[in-house]
Amino acid sequence: MICRRNDLRCSATRALQLAPRLAHRWLGSAVAQENAIEQGTVSVAEISEKESKEIFPQGLPKNVVKQIEVSRKAQWLVRKQASVIFNGLDQAEEEGKPRYLMYGHTGCGKSTILAQVIQRCFQSGWAVIHIPNVFDWTHSTNETRPSGMFPNMIDQPTEASNWLKRISMVNQQHIKMMKLSESHSWSSQEQSSAGDSLEKVIELGLVRARFATDVTSLLIDEMLKAENKLKVLVAIDGFNGLFNPTSMKTSEGNMAEADRLSLVKVAVDLVTSKLPAAVVVALSTRGVKRMKKLLDPPAESLLLNKGQEVVKNFDWLEVPTFSRKEFDTCIDLYTSNGWIAKKINSNHKHQLWYLTCGVPSEISKTLSYI
Repeated sequence: MICRRNDLRCSATRALQLAPRLAHRWLGSAVAQENAIEQGTVSVAEISEKESKEIFPQGLPKNVVKQIEVSRKAQWLVRKQASVIFNGLDQAEEEGKPRYLMYGHTGCGKSTILAQVIQRCFQSGWAVIHIPNVFDWTHSTNETRPSGMFPNMIDQPTEASNWLKRISMVNQQHIKMMKLSESHSWSSQEQSSAGDSLEKVIELGLVRARFATDVTSLLIDEMLKAENKLKVLVAIDGFNGLFNPTSMKTSEGNMAEADRLSLVKVAVDLVTSKLPAAVVVALSTRGVKRMKKLLDPPAESLLLNKGQEVVKNFDWLEVPTFSRKEFDTCIDLYTSNGWIAKKINSNHKHQLWYLTCGVPSEISKTLSYI
């Protein structure tokens, strides 16, 4: 492809870097591309800068962050998969909450859809328990210590403290009204009594990092058992990290299995709990080292046998590349909001479609050169 001076301001070098790699990866998915469903009207949702900080204290994808920096808000497409999940959550009864697993090629928007689901539930008054990336736990280089709550398991004080802080920030409106249902002993000298505010218990976990995992587990349990039948969403990105090998070592010097990490146990128990909570998870290949040589690993292989057993009752949703209508709407959003300086005509769109194959992450990456 040749980029003219008045054409897209991407370099020929960049085009040559992108095209072969994408063609190699996506040529095998040509049928899926060809059969992409044109979904009628493509709707658009918005998230403000204020709301992004309230709901996502850990941050959002880079392209969304850049949009917020420019216009104090971001807009994203509400795709068919998000609508399916929205409808499932709206129609759910008190028992038998819906459970969804999203899978698909890297960069096709699973994390974005998960963020949309979280935003929707937050706006509807749900409590949200969000794990942004399991692989941040299983490949952490921070300190570890023997678990005080789970025998023969490993605590990660830094990761537990960060997770506890995020949960308490996002769910502050619910937590401030909740009390501890039962007394709990943290050590021979530190106890919490029934009736204590959950805010007080959370403060203990944040000040004393070695109790953070235990406090987080207790907090989640109290939220799920809330007397006011609090609606709870469990959202996990990089879900397969709960079942894949880690890069961490035990005290004996051996590589630790994921189920030796107490945070992983808390997360798996949360997903498999019979208590009513809606669960939406997404798979990822980014943290799976053994999958790097496979361009399109089967979703089942990412979960291994343990994970497949956990999700046997989940509804599976494939997140494909953009349809052409979604692609056109995405480009129109970028231009109408001033996120790119150059006007995009039909010829430019054709070139972008060829370069990116409709992969959302590649569209954002390529547009950053314009």
